[in-house]
Amino acid sequence: MSSPFAHVVESSQNSSGAEHGMTVARVSDDEGCLLAITADSSPCERLYSRSDRRDESVLFSLNIAPAASYGKPIHRNCNTMHQAQVQEWGQAPKYIEANDTAPGPDEIRITVLATGVHQVVRSRAAGKHYSSGTPPRVPGVDGVGKTDDGQLVYWFSMERGTMADHVNIPKRNVRSLPKGTEPAQAAGIVNPALSSWMAFKTRTENLPADFTVLIVGATSTSGRVAISLSRALGAKKVIGAARNKSVLDTLGLDATVVLADKPEDTEWSSLGDIDVILDYVYGPVTAHLLALLKSQRPTQYVHIGGLSGQELLLPGAILRSKNLTIRGSGPGAWRMQDVAENIDELLEVVKGIPEQPIKLVKLKDIEAVWDEPVTAGRLVIEP
Repeated sequence: MSSPFAHVVESSQNSSGAEHGMTVARVSDDEGCLLAITADSSPCERLYSRSDRRDESVLFSLNIAPAASYGKPIHRNCNTMHQAQVQEWGQAPKYIEANDTAPGPDEIRITVLATGVHQVVRSRAAGKHYSSGTPPRVPGVDGVGKTDDGQLVYWFSMERGTMADHVNIPKRNVRSLPKGTEPAQAAGIVNPALSSWMAFKTRTENLPADFTVLIVGATSTSGRVAISLSRALGAKKVIGAARNKSVLDTLGLDATVVLADKPEDTEWSSLGDIDVILDYVYGPVTAHLLALLKSQRPTQYVHIGGLSGQELLLPGAILRSKNLTIRGSGPGAWRMQDVAENIDELLEVVKGIPEQPIKLVKLKDIEAVWDEPVTAGRLVIEP
C-alpha cells in the first residue's frame, strides 16, 4: 500500500445522515481513492474507486463526528489487491494497487493462480484488436484459479481483465477443471486451444470422416495445440506449415511445408486434397497458398490469426476457380454463448494434450518482461 493514512477533506450534515446521527464527508487517501471511516479510527472499508485512481470523491454517509477536522489522519486498513493495468495503448502494463471488491450476485470470486499472455491479449493491450475498448484496461481474457470454497476452475471473459490477485467473474463463464489439470499449463493453452476448437465447432460444417487439415503456423502455441485437437476431432491427416523445419519435424505431423522467406517461393504443390485450412499466419503467405491450391475436394478455409499481416489481396479468379469456402473465427464470428456451450468438452481434451512450453513470470514483474521476446513458449503470469 502506498499510503498508511486516509484524510477527511470535507465534512457536513445531510438530511438522511442527520436522522441517524451520521455525517456526510468527502474522504480520500493519498491516491485519491475513496474510503469509509469511523470516528474511533477503526479499520476503514473501501467503498468505491476507479482502478485508474482519477475519480473525484463523492459524498457518502459516514459515522464520524461533525467536529472532525480537515486533514485529520485516520488509520487505513482497506481490502486491496494488485493488478496489471494498461494505461496507454502500446505501453507495457503497470503493476498497481487496486480495490479488492466483493462479487455481485451473479458472479464468483476467484483467487487467480495463472493467466496467459495470448496473442489476443497482446493485440488488445496494444489497442489494435477490434475488442480493445479504451484505456485504462486490465489485460487478460481468461485464467485458472480457485474459488473461495477451494474448487479449481477455468474462466473466460472478454469484458473483465484477468491479470490480478482476484477477479469477480460471471458464473456462466466459470468452469470446473478436470482432476489432475495443471493450472499453469491450462492457463497457457486453453485459449490457444479455443482458437482451433471454436473454428472446428462453429466455423466449419459437414467435414468428412477422416478429413485432412492444413495448419498454417503450426509451430506457434495455437498451431501446436491445433494438431492434437484436429486428431481428437477426427482428422486422419494433419499437415503443418511454418518457417522452422527442425521444429516442424518434432510435432508428429503427417506432412510438412516449410514457409520460405519470400511467400511466393513457398512450395505448396504437394498438398493434394485439403478439407480444412486453419490459418494463423494470413497476409501474402495465404494469398500464395490459395492461388496454388489444387484440392479436388471442397476446402473450408478459416482465418484465425495474422502473424504475417492483417491484409490479404485475393484476386476474384481464385474464388471463381476453386471450390473454396472462406470464413473467419473469433469473437463476433462466434458468440460467448457458443464458447460456453463447447468449452466443457474442450477442457476434457486439453488435459490429454502433451505438455506445452510456457514461461512463468510473477505479476509484479509484468512491466519488465512484457516486451521481451518469448522464445520458451507461452508467457503465463502468476500472482
